[in-house]
Amino acid sequence: MRWTKPISQILSETLDRLEEKDHERIFALPVDETEVPGYYAIIKKPMDLQTMRSKLASYKRVADLKQDFLLMMKGSLVLE
Repeated sequence: MRWTKPISQILSETLDRLEEKDHERIFALPVDETEVPGYYAIIKKPMDLQTMRSKLASYKRVADLKQDFLLMMKGSLVLE
């Protein structure tokens, strides 16, 4: 018999690992407009780990989490 983890557990563990990799907590919280003026004028779909955590129950597939992760990465690249 093969045992598998529920998708909710896989997603939660994946997000835990992503948070562990963010040593400087750069992606931990939504961007503060006072620290990065104009951010929300440029980034129309912001994403961060806290928002991803709050959406965890709504993710149905690993691809959903991945999509938000890539959105978060895209937002960071725009500002470079």
